[in-house]
Amino acid sequence: MKKIIIMFLFLLSSVFSFATINDNLNLLKDEEKSEINEKIEEIQNVKGLTIFVNTLAEDEGFAISDPERAMILNLKKGDKEVYKVELSFSKDIDVEDYQEDINTTLNDSAELLERKEYGKYILTVLDGAGSVLQEVNIEALNQMTMTKEQENNSTPIMVAAFVIIILFIVYKMYAAYKDKSNQEEDD
Repeated sequence: MKKIIIMFLFLLSSVFSFATINDNLNLLKDEEKSEINEKIEEIQNVKGLTIFVNTLAEDEGFAISDPERAMILNLKKGDKEVYKVELSFSKDIDVEDYQEDINTTLNDSAELLERKEYGKYILTVLDGAGSVLQEVNIEALNQMTMTKEQENNSTPIMVAAFVIIILFIVYKMYAAYKDKSNQEEDD
């Protein structure tokens, strides 16, 4: 029964934690992930962006369904521990005038990447990108996009559906556990 409760609480907590770090190569320590998440939240709160940090194999890709107000930082592992860095912004974020600043940040922090200090590298790049984003005016691409209010209206429905599914799973597990314990008592 304790296992069921722990699993339920874990699944429920996962509803509210939307990870923006996808460390597929396991390059980051938990402490580094925490620091990176804090930096991401800081930038997101100031500019209202969605930020993704990914560590991927060279042949893997990463795409998002709604490419507005988004920044993606990909570290792609190539041959012989060489990493290719991709820093991209959605089309509504015009960083063209700040490309030199972005390149300087990437070049200055390259030494951290060579020393395999991946967490520090990502934090440095996010810090530089955050500074650039403070100067950038983000314009909506079109008027057909959902407003934050419309998006927020669908969130409770998704959470409720998830909770109902979890409750159903827990009920089924409890019923199976109860049947098993009744069979043991009969024996």
